This record gives sequence, structure tokens and C-alpha cells, in this order.
Amino acid sequence: MSEAYHLWEWADKKQGPYVPALVSPLEMKDNAVFVDLGCGSGYVNSYVSSHCAPAENIGIDYEAATIELAKKLNAGNGGVKWMCASAESIPLPTASVDYIVCRGVVPLAHVDTVFAEISRILRPGGRVVFLLHSWTFYFKWLSTKSLKKDAIAVLHFLLGAWFNLTGHQVQLRWGSHVIGQTWQTEARVRKMLGRKGMSLYKVVSVPEFLVYAEKNGSPSKVRTSAMSSLASEQVVH
Repeated sequence: MSEAYHLWEWADKKQGPYVPALVSPLEMKDNAVFVDLGCGSGYVNSYVSSHCAPAENIGIDYEAATIELAKKLNAGNGGVKWMCASAESIPLPTASVDYIVCRGVVPLAHVDTVFAEISRILRPGGRVVFLLHSWTFYFKWLSTKSLKKDAIAVLHFLLGAWFNLTGHQVQLRWGSHVIGQTWQTEARVRKMLGRKGMSLYKVVSVPEFLVYAEKNGSPSKVRTSAMSSLASEQVVH
């Protein structure tokens, strides 16, 4: 995403009801480890710092420039640890995280791998909210002004349909574009998360497609720090 988009999102969503409504179903407790996976400008981390009492507050994004922007926008918030990493290979210990926000990441990545990584780092009883794409998402891309954009939108839609019918994700390359984004259905997500030891407990269809899930199992009394075992170079202070 562009810097302009992240700045718009920071201005639009940092204040107001959006973030409280997003995180409220997680029922976050104090002294927990929170991760925003695909943190963008860091506006969710900012809210968690101000309104919750996390033991650790971690923002992860794939793009180094975005992490630098998040650090700049949250300059007065020293309680957030920033990391540049992929959602398909999260550099956090197994069973070390209590709550995760994952907005718009799953449709752009290898879905099964991201679900597996999130299940791995979540503690039993830990919760996650996913912002996903519904089947109507790519219709918004259609435009009579760009046949190339229309073709990419149609391909994304068809590959998403194949994914939901079969469970197999296909990713193609067209020049510099990676074509293989997916849209999701509740049934497919429920099935895939179930295989990773997670259960859905809430689904919101509008205005955004949000899925809330919990890691199966009883919470352990032994708690691993998410950051203590990481090499210092992995954390962008």
C-alpha cells in the first residue's frame, strides 16, 4: 500500500468508533500480548496502547517503509515494538501471543500458510480477528477505462472461486503482478481454521467481512514472552 493510503487510514480510523468496534469482540484482558499483523500506520497499536494494558504491543508489516511510517506516526508511543516480517513466516515464538488483529493480509498471501503461522503463535484460548475479502470485493475494481485492470479483477475473482470450491490456491504472474489473491467464504474459512486448531465464534458480514476465531485448548499458566527470545536485529525500535 502507498504512504498516501496509510496516512489516509491513520486520519480516518485512528479516531472514532472503528477500532473499538473491531477489537471489542476479542474481549482483551490486561497484561496480554497483542499483535497487529499487517499493522500499516499502526493506528490499532496506538489504540491498544491508549485503551488497554498490554504486556507487549507488537506491530508487524511486510514493508520496511511502512514500518518507518508507523514509527514516525507513533513517535510518542514507546510501548510498541515494530517488526518488518511476512505473515507467512512470523518471527515470534510458538504459543506466545494472546490477541491478533489481521486486516487485509490473508487475501494477499498464501492463505493456508498464514493460518498455520497464526495458529502456531497463538496461545490456547488466544483470539484473532481477520478482515477478509468477500466474493463481491473484486467487482469494485471493474472499470470501463482499463481493460487490463478489468482482466486482473476477473482473474482474481475466478482464482478465488477455484480456491473456495477446491481449497487449492493458485498464484500466477503477469509481468510484475502476482495474480492469485483470494476471496473467502465463511464455510471455507471455518474449515481451514478448524484444521489449524481454531474455531470461529463471531462473523460480521457488513460493512466489512470480519471473522473472529479462538485457538482451541485451555490457557496455560506458563506464559512465554513474545519478544524475549528474538534476536535484537529483528525488532525495529
